[in-house]
This record gives sequence, C-alpha cells and structure tokens, in this order.
Amino acid sequence: MGMHWVDWLILISLATCLCLFVWTTRRYMQSVADFLAAGRCARRYLLGTAMDMAGTGAVNMVASMQMLYIAGLTASYWVLMSIPVGLFISISGYVVYRFRATRVFTIGELFERRYSRNFRKFAGLVAFGAGLISFGIFPAVAAQFFIHFCGFPDRFVCVGIEISTFPALMAFLLVFAVSFTWIGGQISVLVTDFVQGVFCSVLYIVIVIVLLGKVSVTQISEALLMAPATDEASLVNPFKTRHLESFSYWYFIMSTLLQLYAYKTFQGSAGYNCSPETPHEAKMAGILSGMRAFSLMLLYKVLPLVAIAVMFHPDLAALGEGAKQILSQITNPEVVSQMTVPVALRQVMPVGLVGAFAAIFFAAFLSTHTTMLHSWAGVFVQDVVLPFRKSPISPEQHIKLLRGALLGVAVFVFLFSLSFKQTEHLKLFFMITGAIYSGGAGACLLGGLYWKRGTTAGAWTAMILGPATAIIGIVLRSIFEENPPISTLQLTFLTMIVAVLGYVLVSLFGSKMKPFNMDRFLRRGEYTLEEDQAPEASSLREKLWKGFGMGPEFTRGDRFIYIWTCAWATSLFSVFLVLLYFGLTREISDAFWLDFWKVWLSIIFTFAVICTVWFTIGGCIDLKHLYGRLRNRERDREDDGIVEQETL
Repeated sequence: MGMHWVDWLILISLATCLCLFVWTTRRYMQSVADFLAAGRCARRYLLGTAMDMAGTGAVNMVASMQMLYIAGLTASYWVLMSIPVGLFISISGYVVYRFRATRVFTIGELFERRYSRNFRKFAGLVAFGAGLISFGIFPAVAAQFFIHFCGFPDRFVCVGIEISTFPALMAFLLVFAVSFTWIGGQISVLVTDFVQGVFCSVLYIVIVIVLLGKVSVTQISEALLMAPATDEASLVNPFKTRHLESFSYWYFIMSTLLQLYAYKTFQGSAGYNCSPETPHEAKMAGILSGMRAFSLMLLYKVLPLVAIAVMFHPDLAALGEGAKQILSQITNPEVVSQMTVPVALRQVMPVGLVGAFAAIFFAAFLSTHTTMLHSWAGVFVQDVVLPFRKSPISPEQHIKLLRGALLGVAVFVFLFSLSFKQTEHLKLFFMITGAIYSGGAGACLLGGLYWKRGTTAGAWTAMILGPATAIIGIVLRSIFEENPPISTLQLTFLTMIVAVLGYVLVSLFGSKMKPFNMDRFLRRGEYTLEEDQAPEASSLREKLWKGFGMGPEFTRGDRFIYIWTCAWATSLFSVFLVLLYFGLTREISDAFWLDFWKVWLSIIFTFAVICTVWFTIGGCIDLKHLYGRLRNRERDREDDGIVEQETL
C-alpha cells in the first residue's frame, strides 16, 4: 500500500520550500555566534514557534502517540498536575532568563565561568556521551515510521544492486538534515523550524477535521470502553490507572518534579537557549511556547483515539485486521508498539491526507534532527575539543570544526540506530538516558544560577554521583531483566536526589570560600551590557507591576499575555483539583469522563485555531526582523564561547 502521486506531491512541495528558505540563510552566516546562536537576534514568536517544532520531533510524536494509545485519555488528566510547575517556569523566566543573561553558548561554557575549566571538560564529555546515546535511536524510529506508514518495501534494487530500505532511508534523511544545518547553522535551524511549525499547525487542524469525519466521536467513545482494560486500568477514567503498565499517575507525579529539576539541562536544543535577542525575549518566548504547545495536544490526542477506534471497534474491524496484518510482520515488540498508531491511521486516511501526515512527520524529523545535530556538534566542539586546545583558533577554523562535528554526530547516530535494539517505551528510554547527564547537571545548573554559595567541589560531587547512580541502576536493570529491583522512573528520581544532596552538603561544609560574584556572572548592576539593559522601574505603577513579575520592560501587550497565561493555567488547575476531590471521594462514571473529554478536546481545537493565526503573523514579523538584524549587524570575532582565564 504505497503513496499516491498526490501524497508525494505534498511531501516534495514541503521539502522544496524548506530548501529555498535554507538557501536564503547562507548569506547571513558570517561568524561563530551566527552559527551557534543565530547572532542572538531571535524574537519571541519566531522562537516560540520554532522551539515547539524542534520539541515536537518525529520521535516525540511517536512516543506521545504510543503513550496515549496505551494509557488512553487518562494520561491527559494527570498531566494537568504539572500546570503549576509549567506556569512557574513560564512566567518567571526560570533558568532561561539567567542563562541568556550570562551570554554563554552552552551549559559547559556556563560551568567554566561558574566553576572551572576542568569541570567544563568533564561535564562536556558526560553531556556529549549521554546525549549521543539518547539521540542515537532517533533516525531508526523515523525510518521505521516511513517504511510502515508509507508502505515502502523492505528491500529495493538500485543499478542492479539489492539494498535494504531501512539503512538507506536513514542515510537519506540524515543527509537532508546535515545539509540544512551545514549551510547556516542555527540561523537555518531557526528559520526552517519556524516554517515547518507554521506548515504543521495548519495541517494538524485539517487532519483532525478529516479524521473525525471518517471515524465518528461515537465510535471513538465506544472503542475506548471496548479496548482491553481491567477494573483498575481504564482508558477514560484517570482514577483507574493504578495498575496501568508504565504510565500510571505515579509516572506523571515524578515526571513533574523531574521537569522542574532538569529544566534546560538537556542540551539537545542548546542553540535555542542562546538565540534570544534579550533575556526578556527569552522569557516571553517561554510563555508563548507554553501557549502554543497546548494547541499541539490536538494532534497527539486525536490520532491515538482514532487508532484505538480502528483497532477495537467492530464497525471498523476490516480496517483493524489490515493494520494487524502489517504489524504482524514486525518482529520487535517495542517497534510494534511504536508503529501501532501510524499503521492504524494509514488504514483510514484518504489520498492527500496520507501525504499531509507524512509531510508533518518529515518536518518533525527535520526539525529535531537539525536541532540536535547542531546542538551536539556544538557541545562537542565548545565543551570537549576547544577547552583542551592550547593555541587560539580563527573563526573560519572554528566554523569548519563545527561543520566537521556535524558529520561525525550524523555518522554515529546512523551506526547506533543500525545496531541498537529498542526494549523500553520511548519516553522511559529518554528518561533514563537523560538521567546520566541531567541527574547531576540539574543540581550544578540550578546551584550555579541561583545560589552564590554553590562551590566547584559541590559541582564535582553532583556530577560524579549523578551519572554513577544512573549507570549502576542501568546495570542492575540489565542483570535482573525479568524482575528489576528499581523501575526506570524510580532510578531517574533517585539520581536527582543523590546529586542534589551531594551538591548542597559539599558546598555547605566542604569549603569556606567567599560567596561567588553573581552580579558579574549574570551581568547585573555595574556589569550589565547596554544591549541587555532593562529599563528601571520609576513610577509607582511600574513598581507595582514589577512586584507581580512584570518589570518596566513589559509592554501592555506583554502584560496581557502574562496575565492571561496565569488566569488560563489557574483555571485548568482548578478543574484538575475539583475532579481530583470528587474522584477520591466518590465514584465518577465512565459516561461523565467521556463527556468531559469531548468538551476538553473542543477547547483544545478552538485554541489551536487561534494560536495558529496569531503565531503565524507574529512569527513572520519576527522573521523579517531577524534577517534585518543579521544583514546590518557588526560581528564580534571574539564572541565564540572560548573563555579566557583572565576573564574568570
């Protein structure tokens, strides 16, 4: 069951459009800062749309659809418990504001300025190693999707030679991603991610409308009740998830705490952390990104629901059998779990919609792979290679080194994807591989940005204990594979606790050094740079606004967005608390939950339409501003992330 020519036309049109946009960025890439941080010229709507697209990713799409297919709509309820954490992160500029204020390119550079060069070397090696392992399965998951969704054969013949489709497709996709990143660095990544974000936002809405015309809401509701479940594992009632494998409410409780702890420690999107024009733009981009991310829930939730209907509703039994027949040809059970939703959707999608969904997935693949290739190449060069060099390096040599690292990272993930067998659910796999670095780095980053008494010795302790705990846990899980003594989530949580205790205790009792100069580090007060300078609160009104987290740099529009975000998040969390009270004190019927989810999805749909129009207009204005700034900007050849010892 291959793709129709109309489907191919949609996919090829997107690829051609992206190539044209990438070509426009080549003239603006003139310095190391341009390659690593788009010259620090990006504004909020451009950043918010692009960051969301980079975070969407082909693998994340598969992982989210896999989780929702397994857990049903119950997952959507428990995710609401993270709203206070998400709201705090958004409106406070948590981490991102101070990170941008330091004007560093990577967390490793921040660690050198805050702790020491040797610590940067060690943390860089750990970050790069753990990041490559996590990134290593991305090409495999994407290639599996295209093979099974588009109906590609396992093998094909080219110039008389029989070639396996899986490695050939991975290589083709990676060449595409490397080429995009090679030309303009973070400028190309930022621009193409924005274009893909706009394109996908429109198609999300179209796909949902068409699919709900093919599979009715009634059929979905009935299928959710028909799908295999027990008295304590429901796909609609969130209070019957206690024994739901892998994704019970404990998963979401611990994930929420880990989200706060490890926020921005993962460097797979390092370019976005340093691209904002000012710290304030970084903060506003975070707020707006959270808004737009809510609209992305539409696709993640509707598609698995349609897949459940295809697989379990008797009216769609013929389609379900077709999907099962395709899935039966896959030998790896974990790959079967990942491909169930795409294969089921393929049975019900008409011509045109297949191409649209394939185009979305292609865009998601490119956005994640260009972002991660750029980020891990940057981490390798900035935090692993350059700190060991004794002689200076010219900007031209620096950029060549970054481009060479792009190729190296691409070759590694290609080989890793060929050889690695997936056994964990994707979200759990990313959690444990992320813990190897983030488990220790979270304490070092938060302590470095917010605690003037944090010491280098404390950072070393956290960065050794965190990865060591994660690695020991991984070994134990592999030894006791049938009945591991600790779950993936528990291990990640334990890694965090051990690292925090090590950092705090050693910093408090291991040294009597004077407090660190945070003003100099964060470029505050007398150290503030003119281009990052925020206006001072002068009037009583401005001081009152500042007391609520909105300083003089906030425009009237900024305040509206800020207040609306707080009100919206508070309303959602109130709904969560009310339902939590009734769910714990009395029985709530499945019929109620089905009605609740219908209203919930209607709200998300409305929000998705509004955000698509709003962010597209704002992003286009920001894109014009980016090109204008890059065209007229004077480059600083010494702005390259290399820390001179006399500046520490």
